[in-house]
Parts: sequence; structure tokens; C-alpha cells
Amino acid sequence: MFFDWRSRAALERRMGQPVFRSLSRALGRAALEGTLAPVVTATERLRASDADVLFAVRCQGVAGHLRPLLGEAPSAWTSATIDALHLEAERIAVRSTRLRDDLARIAHTAEAENLPWSPLKGTWLRLGVDRHPERRPSADIDILVEPADQARWDALLTRLGYVAMHVDRHVTYLQPGAAAADVAGDHPDHPRPVEVHTRISEVVFGVPQDVTAPYRDGLAGTRVHGMALQAPSVDGLALHLVLHGAAAMLSRGLRVSQLLDLRHVGDDETTRVALQSTLAQETWAVAALAERDLPGLVPLAMRDVLDGAAPSAARRRAILSRPGVLEGDPLRWRTALGEWRLAGTPHVVRRVREAVAGRMAVDPLGQARPAAVVGTHLRSAVDRLTGRRSRAASGE
Repeated sequence: MFFDWRSRAALERRMGQPVFRSLSRALGRAALEGTLAPVVTATERLRASDADVLFAVRCQGVAGHLRPLLGEAPSAWTSATIDALHLEAERIAVRSTRLRDDLARIAHTAEAENLPWSPLKGTWLRLGVDRHPERRPSADIDILVEPADQARWDALLTRLGYVAMHVDRHVTYLQPGAAAADVAGDHPDHPRPVEVHTRISEVVFGVPQDVTAPYRDGLAGTRVHGMALQAPSVDGLALHLVLHGAAAMLSRGLRVSQLLDLRHVGDDETTRVALQSTLAQETWAVAALAERDLPGLVPLAMRDVLDGAAPSAARRRAILSRPGVLEGDPLRWRTALGEWRLAGTPHVVRRVREAVAGRMAVDPLGQARPAAVVGTHLRSAVDRLTGRRSRAASGE
């Protein structure tokens, strides 16, 4: 998702308004139930404008889910609004296709060099599960590689024209000169970064959680759309979706298009056991917030954990105070306060210290910029604490 973040505070104040929060949840229910009725009801109750609806649709990335339902659009919606929703869905589809084409070029080169890799989250869902490209907008391509192969991947992507732009828990590669189109929402011409991961980890409740080992254990070689890859198991995918979801839903919220990924969490016993044994508290948090915001979304395996792994009363209250679905927090106070309630002061301080110690500014040509390092470190400290995303982020 892209907006002109030079007006970030104003945009996030808009996202913090009751009309945005209510419309966001109504849009999620519409996608889940296959009817515009929840959106129509919310629009009428809130007296929301067409501009309010379009803003919420773009922020939550659900235009592709709404497109087949637009025949139910209320007469109050103008033809311009309906055309804008169709256009947004088409842009998401074209962008998804371009991301797949980028991935195919990378995958064919990797196969020729005998480099294994696995697609992560949305990158996998667009390939192997949900084949409707307009329904899963994404900021980037996410792949998991072997740590020992990282230098070879760097060389491969460099030959394909990418430059390493940011090194943190993963390495982000971008085509030099890539810049966001001057269009709000998802757009094919926004940058299409490649994120190369060697681990799958997040900090939740102040504790680092890593599911790399069980995820790798379930990988199986296959070929999809002509690409040789290592596909995740059902329970491996569930672990990653829940871990990523918990980190986001407990901070600034998860985009509805990503929250709907939970539909792909399996209902089998293997998935239930994996979630219960590895991420019980995280699963409880994701299931409780998802069930609150989008009733009926949570699959059976997660419901079982929801019924059997309830945290303490104080932690339940802290979890249920969190946004769940993406919303605005312009001054970051609610995000910081929520993280403090969940994890305590030492964790918040540690997050800031880690960010200051670990971040380096790199320009598009790969050269360190000493004059920017201090500013980048300070910005990184705030970003790590608050979950800030890059200008080109579209929800991955």
C-alpha cells in the first residue's frame, strides 16, 4: 500500500477515526461472507462517504474481494466509485502478475545454479493456494534461503540488477531508481522489492520466537508455474502466518487482506498440535482478535487453541485492547503503550537499543552514507518500537 506519507500524521489520524475502523471490519466481513451487506449497513449507519469507503478499501487491500460483489453496490454509490474499485482490483492483479514474473526470473536463475529456496507467506499463497491475483496484494517477494547460500544469493540478485538496500533481520533488494508511482493504494509501478530471509522469527510478548526449524522440516520439493521450489507444509505455513499475524495484530494491526490469509490455516490434527506446542499464546492472541473483528474467520485448529490456552486475565485484557485489524496511530503512543503492557519496560528499551546498534544507512549504489547514519539509527529506533513500514509497503 502506498500513500504520500509526507502527510503521515494526517493520514493516520483518518485511519484512527471510528468510521475507518468500522468500515475496515465491515469490509473484512464482506470478503469473508461474499456479500456487500455488511459494508452497506456500516456505510448507512456511519453516514460514510464514497471517499471513506475507497480510503478503507485501499488501506485494507480488499478491492479484489469486492469486485465480484459490486453488482450489489447501493444506488448511493456513484459510478465513479464503482469504477475506482474495479480499477484498484485490476491494479492489484497486474502488480501480482509482475511480482510472479519477477519471481519466475529469479527462480529459473536459482535452479540453474542449484540454489534451493522457499516462498514465504503471500508469495506462496499467490502461487500455490489462492490463485486469484487481485485478492492478495503484496509489497514484495519474500523467500527463505539457507544461511550458507546467502552470499550466492547476493551475487545472483546483483547479476539480475538488484541492489541490497537494507540489512536487518533480512536483506532487501530493489532495482536501482525504483520509486513509487504517484498513486494512492496498490499500483503495478510501485517498487517490487525482494526480501531474502534465512530465518522466520518475530518478537511477541517481548520474547523472540523462531519457527525456522519446524518450517524447514516440512519443506518439500515441487514445481509450480514452472518454478522449482520448496513448498511449505500445511502446519509450517500455519506457524508462519500465526507468528507474523501476532506480531502485527498486537502492535499496529494487520491489513484485512493479510488477516484473510488465516483461511488457509489447516484444520488437521498436525496443524493443531504444531500451533499448540510451538505458538500457543500467539495463536490465542491471533484467534481472539480475529474472532472479535471478523467472526467466523478462525479455523478449527486455532479455535481449539483458543479454547485450551487462555493466558492470564491481565494478559487477556492487554491482548484484547490491541487493534487486530490495521488502524492508525499517528503519535505511536497507543502502540508503545500496548507493547509496554504486553512485554514490559525492559523489552521496549531493548528494542530501541537493538535498533540503534544494528542499523546502517546504505544508498542505492550500495555505499554507506556517514551523514545519514545517525538519522537512520534514530529513525530505526522509532520504527522498531512502533512497527513503521516503508513508503512502498503494500501489506507484506
